[in-house]
Amino acid sequence: MVSMKSEPFLQAYYADCQTEMRWRRDVEYKLMGSLIPLCPALVGGLFALSAILPPGVVAGTAVALTLFVWILYIYVSRKVRDEHEIYAGLGQGIVKIWEYYGLFDETVYGKGAILPADSKKYGGGDGHRITLGVFFWLSLTTTVMLLGLGALAASGHLRSPESWTSGEALRHGLETVRDAEPQTKSWTVSSFEWRSDRKDYVLIALREGQQEGYSVTLNPAARSVVRLAIEKVAPANELNQDAKR
Repeated sequence: MVSMKSEPFLQAYYADCQTEMRWRRDVEYKLMGSLIPLCPALVGGLFALSAILPPGVVAGTAVALTLFVWILYIYVSRKVRDEHEIYAGLGQGIVKIWEYYGLFDETVYGKGAILPADSKKYGGGDGHRITLGVFFWLSLTTTVMLLGLGALAASGHLRSPESWTSGEALRHGLETVRDAEPQTKSWTVSSFEWRSDRKDYVLIALREGQQEGYSVTLNPAARSVVRLAIEKVAPANELNQDAKR
């Protein structure tokens, strides 16, 4: 019977290869362990910053972070593939040692082959493809979430905690109207609603008993009055006649 102890060089080489392959596996696990929380952290960080940054800056940051995610993906993917080639080469070396000692030969030890034929693929499996697949879908999901936040910020749909509520916007709109015409004591809210782009509220306040007043446009995200204009509303009977026509 052939013993590995009779070939100290092969024994040492085998041990070194095994150590190197275990190290490569551990590095890959640690890599995924750091990347998996990193991508959600980018999304959470941007969402938190959206409370203090202007919408345009949030949208630009979302694009920049998306580029960073894919640059990181390309770099890590290349490293994983390159390391896998080394990994596969070490596996082939180990398989040759196994063949040298007849571990695949059913007649050498008299009890059948010690290793199955599938062991000849040692080191050449698709484990690295699983790593790349997980990282790809993680990067893609992060991209969708980042660009989604950027789009919401750019469109004005992403409201920060510091934004006016609808009640606060209404109150500030009425205060603006009263300041514009302090001699009028009573006002009637004709309408208060979002504009079509849902970035601004529009308040129409009329002098009590009249069909004239002011139109106030307010941006809740910026906590400011965007526009104040004189507004004239057609009397109710005229509106009814127009509807009949």
